[in-house]
Amino acid sequence: MVELLLQRLDELGLAVSSPWTSDCGQLLVEALWQQLSEVWKEKMAWTGCAELAEDLSRAWAQALECTRVISLLARAGTLTVLQLKGADQQWLVWREVSPFGIRESEYQTLIQWLGKAQGGLPQDAAQGGLPQHGVGATPLLEQNSPAALVTTYKEGGWPPLWSLV
Repeated sequence: MVELLLQRLDELGLAVSSPWTSDCGQLLVEALWQQLSEVWKEKMAWTGCAELAEDLSRAWAQALECTRVISLLARAGTLTVLQLKGADQQWLVWREVSPFGIRESEYQTLIQWLGKAQGGLPQDAAQGGLPQHGVGATPLLEQNSPAALVTTYKEGGWPPLWSLV
């Protein structure tokens, strides 16, 4: 309700400020964007036989799991990395997010990928990480803006997340 009021006031041209900071943390999708884009680019660049390499196939399946979990969390109102951590700054346990329809294996994959994105876990393909040939690739987006997202998609880049889930 407050958001609608502020939006309406903004439409009227009134400048509204707040003494509170609006920093709510990094979005889950933003935290995983680098990894998701690398796997997508590797999948699209695959020139082997009809089947993907085993490590690439596993990474692609994990990317899809992550996007599914992020979608389910978003429906429940959990959008940021901070919301997925408890008061002790540890990841929420699966039982706390299972009511949203998230399977334990999917949640573990998401937590593993978030740990890698934050530098908390080693990037090791044996632990289910990204394929080594995809790590260190040039980021798909040079800037994090809606215009860059639209441009990248129009140029045949990363598809919208909702098409992956």
